[in-house]
Amino acid sequence: MIQKEEEEEEEEEKKKKKKKRKKKKKKKEKKKKEKEKEKKKKKKKKKRKKKKQRKVLVLFLEFCSRYFQVRQKLDLWNDEDRFQTAPIANFQASFGLKVTLACGQLRGQLPILFLKLC
Repeated sequence: MIQKEEEEEEEEEKKKKKKKRKKKKKKKEKKKKEKEKEKKKKKKKKKRKKKKQRKVLVLFLEFCSRYFQVRQKLDLWNDEDRFQTAPIANFQASFGLKVTLACGQLRGQLPILFLKLC
């Protein structure tokens, strides 16, 4: 009788331990999945940011080339203000509002071409 009870108790303990192990395993798997999701989100964000930056850079370079072409055609080109500011260098340093500032530093008014491109 006593032996039977002890065996039953041992079995119950084993079952409890097994349940605990399963719970732990499930928790670990859940955490792992969450981490993977986070990683994927971060990757996507980085990709999006890079794409956006690339797009803005292309627009800016396009603007610069058009701007200087127009200035040459209108004979407003002076040797002294050719390399006075380096808009491309300023631009590559940071994106956003500083793009406009970098363009605004060129002598003369900010051309309409740039506003259309943005």
